[in-house]
Amino acid sequence: MYDKDKNGFIDKKELENVIIAILELVGENDKNNSVNAKKRVDEIFKKLDANNDGLISQEEFIKGFSNDPSFTKLMDESCK
Repeated sequence: MYDKDKNGFIDKKELENVIIAILELVGENDKNNSVNAKKRVDEIFKKLDANNDGLISQEEFIKGFSNDPSFTKLMDESCK
């Protein structure tokens, strides 16, 4: 769903686009969406990008999501 270019990884731009789309979907259509999305992306990457390569692999995503309950909260907040 997030891996738009189908390279097996999620990069920051792909995740930012998803978060912006979610914000717009829930009615947050303002010029701060991009700024807010970038902030959320940085927070998510700090939690999930275990090897700090600027990409989130499927393994990193699953491991991070499974091991960190605050990640679920962070994703929920991205949708508010």
